[in-house]
Amino acid sequence: MPDQPVFVLGNDLQALEPAVFESEEEFQDLLARHPRVLDFGSLANGQPLRLVLVAGIRTRLAQETRQVATALLDHAAAKGRLAGGTAKYPSMSVSYPVAGRQVPMWTLSLCDNPAREELAFSLGSVTHHLGRDRAAAFAASLPSVPELVKGLEAQREKGYRGWASVSLSALAAESGTTEKILAAIEQLMDGREASTPGLVATCSRGPRPAPPPAPWPA
Repeated sequence: MPDQPVFVLGNDLQALEPAVFESEEEFQDLLARHPRVLDFGSLANGQPLRLVLVAGIRTRLAQETRQVATALLDHAAAKGRLAGGTAKYPSMSVSYPVAGRQVPMWTLSLCDNPAREELAFSLGSVTHHLGRDRAAAFAASLPSVPELVKGLEAQREKGYRGWASVSLSALAAESGTTEKILAAIEQLMDGREASTPGLVATCSRGPRPAPPPAPWPA
């Protein structure tokens, strides 16, 4: 349950309305009233985090790379819990419900100097919450992109206690990578081993049915 201000976005990606809420019902009402919602934290300079992240995705990334980022964030908004970073560059971390707990799984960062758009998988968190075998199965079900495979092999040697990262451009360069990542997440949420992808898991934020989340602007 977020406890920070929420900013409502207009069509020009300007923050129109800062709002706060104290209950899940108030948050769901806000989602129902507004097609775009900016949430979870701000950068050090005071700019709303998700506004900066959305603007960065739209202006910095090529279409193929932007599609990867948008698909990941849409899935996270529908089934996960998002939390913004507080560094000098925008980032968004996502936890998913597994076995009754929220397990951090990945972080998307738009870095500068040098410019790099990166997706990092939190294998250490999976190991901590679910055990090394589940982390190993999750790693094995991720796409075999050379840049990512290198990091996964290093993590295997370390017992899956850290991070494995890959650039969004490397993911976009090969077909089917986004689908494999989402299938790996769903398999972990379902408690299944890596198998034929099937996006069937669901997550409830509470006893009150939630309206469909607003998609991230493409």
